[in-house]
Amino acid sequence: MPIKHHKPFFITLLTISTTLFCPQFISTKASAYNLYIGTGFGEAQGKIGTQGIDDKQAFTAAFGTSLDIPLFPIRLELEYDNYRMETNTLGLVNAKSYGITGYLSLPLLPILIPYIGVNLGTMKETYTNYILNTSTTSNWEFIPQYIIGLDLDLPKFPLAGSLEFRFAKQDFDFTGEKLKTKYNVFLVKPRIKF
Repeated sequence: MPIKHHKPFFITLLTISTTLFCPQFISTKASAYNLYIGTGFGEAQGKIGTQGIDDKQAFTAAFGTSLDIPLFPIRLELEYDNYRMETNTLGLVNAKSYGITGYLSLPLLPILIPYIGVNLGTMKETYTNYILNTSTTSNWEFIPQYIIGLDLDLPKFPLAGSLEFRFAKQDFDFTGEKLKTKYNVFLVKPRIKF
């Protein structure tokens, strides 16, 4: 079964966000830094070995801080990721990752702010074969995730959010067998500042 290609589902969210939020809600002053907790929900596409990914779910959870540095605001996060994927040969792959993420904002727009980032962490995959009723777990592997996104952050409000795309690839060792994994992950990421 070929990989299903989904149109970006967040284009509508971008349009609604731009329409509903007006510049008068934005404060010209922001704190030197703020802490936040956040989560993310979305979907993962890609390939594991020779198998395409059919059903896919992506989840992230993070604790972070943002630093208001002139011209280039920075956010740093401690992050947990879980990518759950069905392959097209009736197998389940569950990938778990722990890492540190750094984001560099590019304040080109007044409300919606583009950013780039990278997650440096370690990941392992667990592969469950439905036919043989077996489960195999890979070794922990270092895996960088490369990130681009669009952030909506209103300093007067405790809520913020972003729309994000991630790309990552790595070889995972399953009892001597190497499986090359490629991830394309799309996420909607709300966060609460405090």
